[in-house]
Amino acid sequence: MVKVHFRLFEQAVKTVTIEVPSRNTTIGQIRANLGNRINTSPDRLRLLYGGKQLEDGPSLFQCDIKHGDIVLVQVRLELPSQEPLAALTPPDSATNSPPPPESEPPTSATAADVLEATANVPDDEGCPQMFCVKCKNVESKKCRECGCRICGGKEDEENTLACDDCQMYFHMKCLSPPMETVPDGDW
Repeated sequence: MVKVHFRLFEQAVKTVTIEVPSRNTTIGQIRANLGNRINTSPDRLRLLYGGKQLEDGPSLFQCDIKHGDIVLVQVRLELPSQEPLAALTPPDSATNSPPPPESEPPTSATAADVLEATANVPDDEGCPQMFCVKCKNVESKKCRECGCRICGGKEDEENTLACDDCQMYFHMKCLSPPMETVPDGDW
C-alpha cells in the first residue's frame, strides 16, 4: 500500500490521506476516490504536484509520486447552471430583432468566463518533471539521488532501472552481478 497525502484548499485547509493499492493507480482513479471521500464531484478537483496540474491518464509511478508525498488539491467553485438562451425568449415573439445590448462593457468578464477560459488551457505535460534539490538537475554532475544509486551517473537512460521498492535508479552495468537485459515484472 502506498499512502499519499492530499492537502485540500476549500474554505479551510485540511489534509486527507488515501491508501492507494499500488503506484500503477491512475490519477483518474485517485481523483474519483478522493471525490467520493470528500463528497464532491471529481471534475471539480484540480490535483497539483511539483507545480504542474495532474491529468487523468498517467499513473502515480509516471508522475513520480512516492509514498508519503503531498499532492495539493484545489476544489473549484460550483457555479450556478446557466439556462439556454432559447428558454429565455418568450415563445410568442415572432420578430427577429437583435438582442438588447448588455449593461456591461464587452471587455469585462464574469467569474464563469474566467473559469471556463482557464479550464481549457492545456498543460505542457500530464506529469511534473522531477527536480533534484541536491544537484539542481545539472546533467554533468554526478548525483546518487536522481542518477544511478551506485555510481551517480545520469547517462545511459535506456539501461537504467528504477527499483519498485525504494524508487532509486540503477544502471544495469553497476549492479552486482551486472545485468544484460531488463528483468520481467517487479524486482
